[in-house]
Amino acid sequence: MISFGSASKNRNGPSDVSLTFCIGSRAVGTDEDGETTTAPICEEMKGPAVKRQAKLSDSAAAAFVAFTKLSNGGPVAEAAWRDACISGRQVSASDDPESRRRAFKRAAEVLTRRGLIDFKDGLYLPKITSPVNLADFTDDFPDVEDND
Repeated sequence: MISFGSASKNRNGPSDVSLTFCIGSRAVGTDEDGETTTAPICEEMKGPAVKRQAKLSDSAAAAFVAFTKLSNGGPVAEAAWRDACISGRQVSASDDPESRRRAFKRAAEVLTRRGLIDFKDGLYLPKITSPVNLADFTDDFPDVEDND
């Protein structure tokens, strides 16, 4: 398990250093029955560690599901994605179409900032081309039935 921390006070050095470490266990000997005894150990991680991103909102997750269905790995016209999100009630359950449009706009901005999608020449493009564990972005994708 990777953990993160930072020093708030340090008598012998700077206090603005971020720490990345892993907590594991190591064999330290054997007991009287000959069984291995272990002890917890904290090891500094080598190289940069990536923090888990905050969970996507329900609206952003629903918009991403709609985008994924439309894109099939390729570009999606902004109007097509917006219309799919506004006509359905997954991104926003509001009765007001303008409110649903604003919810779509916010969701698209979040997904773009997070690096899940890109926008170029009126098209949204999937940025992730390799398999990804989407739980890194959300643990609670809305249940969407595939009507294909």
